[in-house]
Amino acid sequence: MVIKLIIQNLHLKREIKMKKIIVISALLVVMFAILYRVYAINSVKIAELNNLSVTVHQQYGNGVQQNSRVKIYNSSGTELRSMLTNSQGLAIFLSFNQPLGNYKIKAWYPDLPNDQQGVEKNVFWDGIALDENVNLGPVY
Repeated sequence: MVIKLIIQNLHLKREIKMKKIIVISALLVVMFAILYRVYAINSVKIAELNNLSVTVHQQYGNGVQQNSRVKIYNSSGTELRSMLTNSQGLAIFLSFNQPLGNYKIKAWYPDLPNDQQGVEKNVFWDGIALDENVNLGPVY
């Protein structure tokens, strides 16, 4: 009888130990999932920190201009990036990993070589997201 009680007690302790292991494992999985999600969200936010975006507006600011050619130049005049604006007049240069300094934004509409309007703007890139607005000049 005593041996039976000892064996039952050992089985009970083993069951409690197994339940603890299962609960701790489940908690670790949940914590890992939460940490992974936080990391993924922060990675996206960090990636957005070094985007340079340019919104091209029509002359006199009368709405945005889609399909404008936007180019970014460094201080020595070398073209770094180029793209067309989307339907919201926006050109987003993702991961603009360039040294701190002065840059020139140029925009044309319609796209080169048929351009009829243009604009230039000097900006300072400090490594943090930059949102610039430019207005196209008069038709030339």
